[in-house]
Amino acid sequence: MTDVYREMPDVIGETERESEATRMFGRWRDRTKTIVLLIGALLGVIAGGIGYWFVQELQFRYNHGIAFVKISALGGIGVWLVVFFTAAAIARITVVRSTPARLAALAAAYEVPVAKLTEIATLVNKL
Repeated sequence: MTDVYREMPDVIGETERESEATRMFGRWRDRTKTIVLLIGALLGVIAGGIGYWFVQELQFRYNHGIAFVKISALGGIGVWLVVFFTAAAIARITVVRSTPARLAALAAAYEVPVAKLTEIATLVNKL
């Protein structure tokens, strides 16, 4: 007697497994980018505050004790933008470098070819 009940055919199907693996890759990609951008934004707030203070001190020193709030604010916002865009670049680099390992893990977990997931990831990275 064989264990017919233990050997099950592929009920889900390769297309559905590939779809779910792609969905999980997208969630991982979005979560990773969001975390890095959030850290960058928070660090940018701190750096922006320091930038505001630094520009204000420069104005006090070179304008005989007078500082314009708008100029100080522009200095702080400029520093925040630099930090935030740097974090965005770091997020992109992090995702690109971590993608092959993540795709290999997803391919093994969902039993789909890595080549299909790599093709989809390449397409998404071009967006």
